[in-house]
Amino acid sequence: MGNALILLAGGKSSRFGRDKTQLELAGRRLVPAIVDACRPFCGELFLVSNAQGKFGLPGVMELRDIYPDAGPLGGIHAGLTASQSEKNLVVACDMPFFSPELARRLLEASGGHLACVPRVGDKLQPLFAVYDRALLPRAEELLRAGRRPVRGLYEDTDTLFLDCGDWCQSGEAAPGSPFYNINYPEDFDRLL
Repeated sequence: MGNALILLAGGKSSRFGRDKTQLELAGRRLVPAIVDACRPFCGELFLVSNAQGKFGLPGVMELRDIYPDAGPLGGIHAGLTASQSEKNLVVACDMPFFSPELARRLLEASGGHLACVPRVGDKLQPLFAVYDRALLPRAEELLRAGRRPVRGLYEDTDTLFLDCGDWCQSGEAAPGSPFYNINYPEDFDRLL
């Protein structure tokens, strides 16, 4: 059935203080850079944000949360609802060192599992992970129950926790790591 990208770009950026989806590094906005990197191996491209038509990227379907204000799980649910693909690569939009090679590795490793979640040491990375479309009912159930942590998707299911320490020589939170994300202005300043 192929693969899909579900790019989560709907946060309120409350910790950052302004819209992170518009950030640029080296003259390129992060959102289009991640989308373009995934085009070769993701047949469906979804962008879940708080405003439809915000990006206007060719071939990308923009979605809004079905369950508003439900955090990343709400975005994953919206993406899985729209997706026709069995395997769905979920990525947060604020990861400036997104690695298409790691994304491919996760998709390949995910075969036969309902989820493939990277692990660096004892830290899991649920917002750069692969979720099977079969998890949609579970996401719906969690959201209806008011449970928002993404880990609810993969707890007690057939999940592969893939050791990705080799991708983070200086630690998962260090600039250069594919899991480095921009939460605060200082995180962005470190890159500049």
